[in-house]
Amino acid sequence: MFKDPVLSKYGHTYERSAILQWLQEHETCPISRKPLSPRYLTSNHSLKLQIKKWESDSTTKDSTAIKEVPPPREFICPLTGRVFEHPVVTKDGRHYERMALMSFVKSGMYSTDPMTGKALPLSSVVTDFNLMARIRMWKERTDNDQIRDTTGCYGWIENDRHDGSVLVLTKENRSTKRMCLDRMRYLVADFI
Repeated sequence: MFKDPVLSKYGHTYERSAILQWLQEHETCPISRKPLSPRYLTSNHSLKLQIKKWESDSTTKDSTAIKEVPPPREFICPLTGRVFEHPVVTKDGRHYERMALMSFVKSGMYSTDPMTGKALPLSSVVTDFNLMARIRMWKERTDNDQIRDTTGCYGWIENDRHDGSVLVLTKENRSTKRMCLDRMRYLVADFI
């Protein structure tokens, strides 16, 4: 299990000590075989938090009895409020949905990280394949029709709920879906 996971610029996650040892002898990514320098490794904060959560949960619960419907917060893009489909990670470890971040940066008005305000060249953003796989596994383990029928718009609704809970969107509450979709269209209209 990872203790200090790092992400390469190609989107692959490694244990820091193992990849540094590899790079002393090889100068390439072990998976893609493309040139890789230690300076292009970034801490994978999302995975580290997920491992800590799993470790604490596994001591108190049977890990096979995962029946949560709401997605973990780290699966939600802060820009769209939706579960990631194509998560990317910035050099400082922040995650965004690929198209939302590209629209934000390429709109011409913004060339900074939306959360930190730091300069953000798109060339420094890489796909987080590990997070993508964890989301896919979560979706498979959460065998629930509500998840499959949702728009995925959790963040916007969650921000409007004072108790911090997440409203799961189903076929029965289509008006809420419509409001969520209208809100998303409004928010992204400036970028299209």
